[in-house]
Parts: sequence; C-alpha cells; structure tokens
Amino acid sequence: MPVEWLDSSVPVYFDFGDGNEPDDPFPIERPVVWCLLPKRAKGNAVIVAVAKELFVRGCRTGVVPFGDGKLVDDITTAIERQRLADRRPLAAFESYMARRSRLKRRF
Repeated sequence: MPVEWLDSSVPVYFDFGDGNEPDDPFPIERPVVWCLLPKRAKGNAVIVAVAKELFVRGCRTGVVPFGDGKLVDDITTAIERQRLADRRPLAAFESYMARRSRLKRRF
C-alpha cells in the first residue's frame, strides 16, 4: 500500500466491486467499500467495511462515516484493556494457590 495512503489525514476508500468470490467463507451480503481510517489504534491501521449507500450519502451530505474518530478510540481502549488483562495474573488461580497453601498438612 502506498505510504501516502497509510499516512493520509483523511479516510481512504477502496472499491473492489460487488461480487463475492466462489466458495468465499465470508460472503458479503451487500455492496461495500473498504475504508482505511486516518487514525491508528496503538499503531495499527484500521480498515472497516462501509455500505456503499452510506458512502454515497456521506459524499452528498459531507458527513463522513466514522469521521469523528470514535471507532478508533474505542478500538484503542479495547486493545489497552486486553493488554492489561494479559499482564494481570489469573485471580482464580491465585485464590486456588492460597487455599492450597492453607490446606497443606504439615507434619
């Protein structure tokens, strides 16, 4: 992908046509365009499917789908929560180990 698209300050849209590939495991129900959002979620590019009707309406009205950046902010928050959860020890395992040490018989 060209750097100009990746570093764009505005959404970049891609239209790959309306048809699904034969035997596509994830068929698309209605025509969409793909949108590369300008903001990054923890350094990760975000691409979303946008219904073509919504895209056309946005072009006519000037209201860009996902233009407020809230979606990327929500994804960033989800990534941060997941990273914190991955660092935190399992609470159930900790309580199991505490019970186990209390129940150990000492001779």
